[in-house]
Amino acid sequence: HSGTAHLLAVSGFNMTLVAGAVALGLRGRLPLRAVALATAAALGGYALLVGPSPSVLRAGVMALVASLGVAVGRPSFGANALCLCVAVLTAVDPGIATAIGFQLSVAATAGLIGLQAPLAQRLGRLPSVLREGLATTIAASVPTVPIIAAAFGRISLVSPLANLIAVPLFAPLLALGMATAAIGAISEDAARPLGLASYAVATALRRLVELSASLPGASAEISRGVLSGVALTLSLVVIAAVLASARAAGIAVVIARGGLAAIRRDWSAVPGLAPRYARPLSSRLSRRALRVATACAVVAILVAGSLVALRPPPSRLRALDVGQGDAFLLEHAGAVVLIDGGPDPGRLLALLGGSLAPWQRRIDALVMTHAHIDHGAGLLAVFDRYDVGIAIEPRGLEDVALSRLWAERAARAGVPRHAIGAGEQVRIGAIELTALSPNEDPRVEYRNLVLHARYAGVAALFPGDATDSALADLLLDPAALRSDVYIPPHHGAHTPHAAALIAAVRPKVALLSVGASNRYGHPTPATLAALGDVPTYRTDRRGTVEVQVDGGRLLVRTGR
Repeated sequence: HSGTAHLLAVSGFNMTLVAGAVALGLRGRLPLRAVALATAAALGGYALLVGPSPSVLRAGVMALVASLGVAVGRPSFGANALCLCVAVLTAVDPGIATAIGFQLSVAATAGLIGLQAPLAQRLGRLPSVLREGLATTIAASVPTVPIIAAAFGRISLVSPLANLIAVPLFAPLLALGMATAAIGAISEDAARPLGLASYAVATALRRLVELSASLPGASAEISRGVLSGVALTLSLVVIAAVLASARAAGIAVVIARGGLAAIRRDWSAVPGLAPRYARPLSSRLSRRALRVATACAVVAILVAGSLVALRPPPSRLRALDVGQGDAFLLEHAGAVVLIDGGPDPGRLLALLGGSLAPWQRRIDALVMTHAHIDHGAGLLAVFDRYDVGIAIEPRGLEDVALSRLWAERAARAGVPRHAIGAGEQVRIGAIELTALSPNEDPRVEYRNLVLHARYAGVAALFPGDATDSALADLLLDPAALRSDVYIPPHHGAHTPHAAALIAAVRPKVALLSVGASNRYGHPTPATLAALGDVPTYRTDRRGTVEVQVDGGRLLVRTGR
């Protein structure tokens, strides 16, 4: 809510602090070229230390370009360095372009290059410290707003003011923390004063963040849907153009220059490579025409993106690779149902982010088949990240810690809970869910929801961790079990009813959600033998498994 979470991410800000510390320590003691090379080496070591996250890679490559430019006497142009950085990283790993961290890092850097200076000019009446800080915060924040809104469905309205104070506090906190760690490795007593100073700064920073987040209207939820996203992006483009029309087009100018140079094999048009007598770009291409072309390109991209977004996703069932647990994502005709969530909330959210479209912020139904950690723990985080329509649970759900947390999170998010038992049906859009269990059988150890789902002309059976006695009850009506997609109960654990279940279900595809080298021995050889010739896909070997419905046919795609 405060818009300060970026301070916890290892990115360009941290790289700048490291580079500044090295350069300041060596300045005047070594030649400029040696200082630049030492700075580049320090940044490379820091990147290896903290790990090659997308934002670290972006910052590291740009810093390396700048340092090497100084070393050879050719200071780099910011937009050139950014374009080179993006080109290199996407060439090495095209998948990095889809990483939210990389998108935010590049967008913020582009904003700093294109907007910071003109914003500072327009805030010229403010004191210099306030002017530069506010201009920097706004310039870095504005281009990232559409990405944040699409990824998280919420934007901070107090971010510029909160960061105006938080960013200056973070630099001494990082320096004090590093000094405390270094000295503390030698002597705890010597490091104690630095540790207390670090604690004081960290406390002040925490209080600031809490205060900012608690202000009325600190953040705003962005309406789900493509049109709202298009409107938000267009408004930000207009704001950027009004604030700094000439400078905001700077990056586009550089890209256009590079393209022309490549076509004509004439690099005199590219800043940093052009001799002083080179003709300006305006003599060959009108700046006004370039701006119009850029605006048209932005609108074209938005329209194309909207058309793609409005296209409904295929009817599909995904067995998410959550490790030793169950999590099944069912999508059909615009409805989204998540059945169980595995043991790890963070892993589940990452998988959902990779499975659903960026603008998809609603899950129509969350289903917890029973209150075991490997099925329900991950679901708790979904209430905070997504707009949930209804929470479905088995009738007579056990009163344990997980079920109490489930009820608490649902209540806090304002999500209604609906308990169902054998014979009851729930319709989620065009998806029909029928509960086959639990019934009132006193032999059942715990209440486990067995679901039969119908969608797109096919059926899928989700037994959860149904016990042997519950499975025996289900086999009393074998016709009700008939399904195209089958998930063996309890991750493929041993059951005397395995063969009878296969005979009753007669599946076309079987999905096994299990962890690699799990200590339970799932799936058991007996379960695999019972499946026989049924095509079987395991998440421990194939990653996330997707079963699409195409004209009544089942198409299976795997993550690996």
